[in-house]
Amino acid sequence: MRLTIERQNGKRSLVLRRGDQLLRDEPASAGETVFNQQISAFWASLEGTAFSPSLIQFLWVAERCIQLVAQNISVMPLRFAAGAPTSTEPAWLANPDPAWYPNGIADAIFSGVDSYYRWGDAFLYVTAFYASGYPSAWTVLPSDQVGVQYDDATGRKKFELAGKPLENERVIQISRNPRGGLKGTSALKSYADVMAGARSTTVAASDAITNTPLTIVQPNQKINPEQALDLQAALEAAARTRRPGAPVVLDPRLTLAGSKLGFSPEELMLVDVQEFNARVLASSCGVPPFLLNIALTGGLTYQNPAMLGEYWVRTELYSTFSRFARSMTSQMLPAGSSVYFDPAHLTQPLTDQENVDESPAVKASPTDQSNVTALRPQPEVMS
Repeated sequence: MRLTIERQNGKRSLVLRRGDQLLRDEPASAGETVFNQQISAFWASLEGTAFSPSLIQFLWVAERCIQLVAQNISVMPLRFAAGAPTSTEPAWLANPDPAWYPNGIADAIFSGVDSYYRWGDAFLYVTAFYASGYPSAWTVLPSDQVGVQYDDATGRKKFELAGKPLENERVIQISRNPRGGLKGTSALKSYADVMAGARSTTVAASDAITNTPLTIVQPNQKINPEQALDLQAALEAAARTRRPGAPVVLDPRLTLAGSKLGFSPEELMLVDVQEFNARVLASSCGVPPFLLNIALTGGLTYQNPAMLGEYWVRTELYSTFSRFARSMTSQMLPAGSSVYFDPAHLTQPLTDQENVDESPAVKASPTDQSNVTALRPQPEVMS
């Protein structure tokens, strides 16, 4: 059995052969077709809620997780390792696109990582070259507007932006899950059901607070539904005109049957359900729950925020920024040269950060004001 590429009707296609005969030469029987349809229907029933990356912006947990990953990777210094004594740093190492990202490469990296997690791909597009043929500038394309198709003529991918073709040599695609497909998938795609549940829980909690009656008033005599509505309207009007802080005096014909109905704020806000959804969604980006203001409970005996932060860098951030660095190294630099992200300021203790941080502000402390003074603008001395 072997896989071969054959041209049929002017198109290239993959054909699985056993020896010199096709694995299937005859059409499928009617019974087998029905059976395959049943299997397809079964798997379709397991797909659950339809996912759209646009839903992320309506869930604070999902939006915050992506922001935490993007901002922490973007502030890491991007170092250059020369392959030869004559090698020089490329201009894009400081600012790849002054037009769209005038604040430097950190903003471009943030945009790329955000697209990487939100849409499943980061598309870097080279906008200028050196005389040597290596890139001198690049930008980040909006992933939701980039189309990827299979080119039958070359057997490679071809790219387009909003329907306009792009030069393949200028496109650098960094997929979150490079499994051989045309495009990657969002980090939150498999969390579609949880995201839908989190959205529904938030709406339900809001409705519970707004629409749940906090007080029940019971008449001492029988009244019909129309009289009950009139009484409710009269009490609402009285509540609107009552002075703030003034006591409420009920009519002798009414009895206060219940107040707040026994619901606590936690029950109305569905706190436990929302916290569970937040923990699950945080795992999509490997974010430690304490960064989302979720308390550390149970689990490991010796866990603490510092250990969880380092664990996040090693298990999630490292794989992401390494993939970006290796993609830029392999497609933007000559052989022997490379770039890499330096996460020292996230992994070293705070007492050692002054050795790796490039800003003098990290050394400022209440007991040592000399560094603080050095940061303030000095008055000009007239000669």
